[in-house]
Amino acid sequence: MGNVSTKRLGDILNLKRGYDLPASKRKIGIYPVLSSGGVSGYHNESKASGPGVVIGRYGTLGEVYFVDGKYWPHNTALYVTDFKRNDPKYVYYLLKCLGNLQTADKSTVPGVNRNDLHERGVPYIGPEFQNKIAAVLSALDAKIELNNRINAELEAMAKTLYDYWFVQFDFPCLPPDYQSVGARKPSCHDREGKPSGLDAVCTYRAVGGLPVPEAGKHFVYVLLCLPASGDARVCDDCSFYIGMTDDLYRRWFEHKTGHGAKWTKANRPIKVIHHETFDSKEAAATREKELKTGFGRKWLKREYQKLLKFDIGGSPAHQSKLMQAGKMVYNEKLRRKIPEGWTVDSLAGLIASDKSGDWGKENLQGSYTEQVFCMRGADLNGLNGLGDLKPPTRFILKKNRHKLLKQNDFIVEISGGSPSQSTGRLAFVCDDVLSRFDSPVICSNFCRAFSLRNEGLVFYFSKLWSSIYDHGILFGWEGKTSGIKNLLFDSFVSAYWAVVPCAEVLRKFNALAAPVQAKKQKLLFENQQLTSLRDFLLPMLMNGQVQVA
Repeated sequence: MGNVSTKRLGDILNLKRGYDLPASKRKIGIYPVLSSGGVSGYHNESKASGPGVVIGRYGTLGEVYFVDGKYWPHNTALYVTDFKRNDPKYVYYLLKCLGNLQTADKSTVPGVNRNDLHERGVPYIGPEFQNKIAAVLSALDAKIELNNRINAELEAMAKTLYDYWFVQFDFPCLPPDYQSVGARKPSCHDREGKPSGLDAVCTYRAVGGLPVPEAGKHFVYVLLCLPASGDARVCDDCSFYIGMTDDLYRRWFEHKTGHGAKWTKANRPIKVIHHETFDSKEAAATREKELKTGFGRKWLKREYQKLLKFDIGGSPAHQSKLMQAGKMVYNEKLRRKIPEGWTVDSLAGLIASDKSGDWGKENLQGSYTEQVFCMRGADLNGLNGLGDLKPPTRFILKKNRHKLLKQNDFIVEISGGSPSQSTGRLAFVCDDVLSRFDSPVICSNFCRAFSLRNEGLVFYFSKLWSSIYDHGILFGWEGKTSGIKNLLFDSFVSAYWAVVPCAEVLRKFNALAAPVQAKKQKLLFENQQLTSLRDFLLPMLMNGQVQVA
């Protein structure tokens, strides 16, 4: 690689302060607003075109951002107006390795003076080699970004699953002792004769609580269907399908997959709204014919109207004679219905014990001999894969080793927050998390760690708390001490009640959530290694110690 020289930064690029744009004056648009801390919003106008490089002036000093396309550089940042024929990505990495910037403004808020930066001497490599350096570092960043996108998609999948199962109560409910019976086998069966995907379509709201097949038993069933045109929520517009079977779950699967009947192939089945059990096929056939008569259909419609009328707002639905699937029971604590057989508990009732934080000493001294990594509130996003993870190393007393974090612990942020972000960020600790550190881990005294009484609830609890946080509920449980917001943790967990799923549903949820968590942690560990490699190479590439072939 060519010789490395030293140049004024101002000979390589030109920096300019950005433009003021208060949040109150921003209009909905597609152009990112680049502030000292990164993208702070979007606007319908831009002030600069990419590729661009932005460096923070206030608050987060020296943070550097690369942007493609048009953008609005905020006045809390400097942006490059002229790259002077240098590769923009090379300039981006050069600025990233400048280290801590000197503050020179005389204002009360420390800032970076662009004139001082222009006079700063930096190592410089000619344009003919800049793109090679940028390509190596960009490849590492691209892989890190790809891993982050995969993790974001995994997290979105987990949240969607949580919403379907534990908010809408549309979870798989196939009984564990279910065995398919009957000679009729649609084409979509696996090698063992069990309908493939049966568990996925047999959800609680559709078929929950139906009887399992039993020798000699036959069932008459009624499906609520969505007509080819119309809305099944309106009774006058809804359709009923009446049938008979010896296996309600298999038959439901056949209807859902288009193998049941021409009617249900054209009119989508919604759920089983009625079923009756008979000791013989003949008795079931007789009842099926009765329901298919004009009188029978009027009876069904009348009873379904009762179900709709009396099954709203927690009122009992006993006025209807329909034996519908997916029975919901009104709960006084939650003031809403939950699946039959589920329970409720306060968050405090789910928590087994908690550990106070520790800050220890910066250096090894006296009785402070136990080296640990200390997780602050600012590190929780990094633990969750939403930013850099740089917890400080501290030394604590040996007698405080009981505060060390272990598998299935949670860390919650107690102090911090902002007007737009409440306290209460949560991170789940597993063995994969702990393996990312070469010393034990604790949380700081501005956080709190706790474990659950039932470790089978850890994945569910993690998503439950995330939902609480995302919906802004924790804003209502904050106090202030010396101007700093604090989460009233004990009061909140004692007052907030949540549904507790049954063991079988938790088992199924954990079977899906565990590999997702393992995949996320594997990618986070890979990112940690890639980041270390990039940060190791960055200064050596810039000063010529390492050359690109």
